[in-house]
Amino acid sequence: MLVTGSRGFVGGHLVPRLEERGFRPTQAALQMRPSLTVRLEGKAAEQMLRLSDALEDLDDVQNVNANFDISEEEMQRLAG
Repeated sequence: MLVTGSRGFVGGHLVPRLEERGFRPTQAALQMRPSLTVRLEGKAAEQMLRLSDALEDLDDVQNVNANFDISEEEMQRLAG
């Protein structure tokens, strides 16, 4: 048995009920993957990270997908 959206509200309730009844459901989810990325540095990188954090903190937001790339060196600079 395949359950799509198993991490959502309905699937999160459905999968445990199926398992209680002896079913072993397989779970599947779609994931967005960008076909290209945008390199960000400096102020643009800072703004994007703040926006991403703000979106992830909202209860109404289920998933946040992005196509930006921030170098490891830039991430260390921003963290320090």
